[in-house]
Amino acid sequence: MSNTPSSPPNPNRVGFAGFQAYGDVPGVHGPWKTFDGRDMPTWDAVGPATQARWVAAGEAERRAVLERVKTFGAAGIAIAAAIEGRSLMPSEQATLNGLMTAPPERVPVVPPGQKPSIGRAVHYQHGVLVCAADITAVNSDGSVSLLVKPPNENPYPVSMARQAPTEAPLDGRWNWMPRV
Repeated sequence: MSNTPSSPPNPNRVGFAGFQAYGDVPGVHGPWKTFDGRDMPTWDAVGPATQARWVAAGEAERRAVLERVKTFGAAGIAIAAAIEGRSLMPSEQATLNGLMTAPPERVPVVPPGQKPSIGRAVHYQHGVLVCAADITAVNSDGSVSLLVKPPNENPYPVSMARQAPTEAPLDGRWNWMPRV
């Protein structure tokens, strides 16, 4: 982006994510430009009233996506989009990624050095979906076997799962659940 917005305390909150997406879409004059070619203002520059409007719009979009989750199930959102002949809306993608329900600032993570053991609860990343999972075995190569429990679907086993190298979710990898 040419006019990088200042970051709020939680850059994943609804409203700011939409504001960024809006600015990233190129218009006649390019991304982060107004209709008449001026630089688009930053998040801080638009002020609290406009920020509140962006947050309200983001919350409305989030509620609509959550209604779709109730109707189709989390995995069904992608299926519904395919049936409708469209790609996922940014709000659907963000909801499935967990961006719109980001944890509070400075959530402590499990300290390095934790060792997986049978019965421990972890998160498993399946595509864009973060699933709860239980460790069912610790393998000699350091991988684990999991019982993955996706929302509104039947649990399924995963063997030889590796831990993600960072706290960031990675498809097909597991992470410790954040402490909240």
